[in-house]
Parts: sequence; structure tokens; C-alpha cells
Amino acid sequence: MEDQNKNLILAMVLSALVLIIWTVMFPPPPPSDQTVADGAETSQAQSVPSVGTTATTQTTPNGETAAVEIDAGKVVINTPSLEGAISLAGGRINQLSLKNYNETLNGANEVSILSPIGTAKPYYALFGWVHGGELAPDDVPTADTIWTVESGDTLAPNAPVTLRWDSPAGLIFRRTIEVDDRFLFTVKQIVENPTQTAHRLAPFGLVARHGEPQDLSGFFIIHEGAIRRTDSELEEI
Repeated sequence: MEDQNKNLILAMVLSALVLIIWTVMFPPPPPSDQTVADGAETSQAQSVPSVGTTATTQTTPNGETAAVEIDAGKVVINTPSLEGAISLAGGRINQLSLKNYNETLNGANEVSILSPIGTAKPYYALFGWVHGGELAPDDVPTADTIWTVESGDTLAPNAPVTLRWDSPAGLIFRRTIEVDDRFLFTVKQIVENPTQTAHRLAPFGLVARHGEPQDLSGFFIIHEGAIRRTDSELEEI
């Protein structure tokens, strides 16, 4: 009986080794880009919001070019728990750190959550609208839109900030951002249509991060991105 158990365990170990070695030596090919099948899917793909750039390039002392976010002004975030900024370029929350937490026990550097384009690891929250109907892409605010401050100067608890952008189509877009004394942000997006023309559009919000984790880059079993199932078909985007 003991010999049978030993043989069974040995067989399982050898089988696992074969699978591991085979997977490492012959990894599965990366998924290929799928061609959009019909006009409806094409329209849907074109309406997916882009994180845009809101960036320009500058030459570093060593002669290389680097992306730097456009300086369009900002709104300061200051709460008992957080500090950061909202860039008027795209109206994105692109700087955020924790006041009461440091990177090391005795260190002075606060834990950074969000950072703008041009830093080592850009990471930011972006909001906007997807155009529809007769509206053109330039008729709705994008990641590159320069907003103006309609009310508020510093985002703090009980002190919201409202941004405004007037569309070429005559629409008025407002984005009101609130924050509590802890970590909760509330973003309200409103569009006003003073024209006599009916328009169709939809809001969205997303968190964008540039780059890949160093420790996991190139590891064949990891997937970073959206996952969806359409008509019983799995897509990893």
C-alpha cells in the first residue's frame, strides 16, 4: 500500500514538472488583435474614450525627449487626509498623496497615490463624455480640453469646486468635484443645452495608469486591461 502511494505521488510530481517545463519552453502566443466585424461594432469602438495626452515634450539635459503635462493651471486639493491637485488640462485629478502616511516608518516622504504625465509612473483619474448622434468629437470635452474654474478655489471638505467648458455646439459642460474629510471623492457631471437641437451623449469616468509593473513585465500568465465577454466570446483588451 505504501509503495502504491509513493508511486502515485511520484507520478503526480513528474506530471507537474512536465507541464511546467512545457509551458516555460513553449508559452502560448499572445492574443492577436481582432478585426471589427460590422459597422455597429466599428461605431462602438470609435466611441471608446481615450485618455488623450494633455502633454507636450521637452528636451532633457542629456538630449532625450520626455513628455510633460501641459501647464494649464490647477486647483489645489487640501483635506485633513489628502493633498494634491486637479489639472485644468482635461480636468483630471492627477496629484494625490496621503498626509498621514509616509513611505517608511521614520521617513518624511508621504505615500503618493496619483501622479501626472511626465513623472516616472503617471496615474490619474479622468472624467468626460462620449459623443453621439450629430455631435462631433470636438463638441464634447476630451482629455485635452482646457477647463475654467467657475466656482471654488481650493477643494476641501464642504468646499466643492466647479469646472466649466463651453462647447462649439453651444452646450455648457460643468463638473463639480467634492471631497470629504477622509478619502471619498464625488464627481458630478452636468451638461446644459440652451440650444433648440436635441443631442445625445453619455458620461464616463476612468482611472488611467501608464507603464507596466517591473516585477511582472513579460510574465506570460498576467493580463492587464479590460476583460469582456460578448456573444459567448472572451476578449482580453
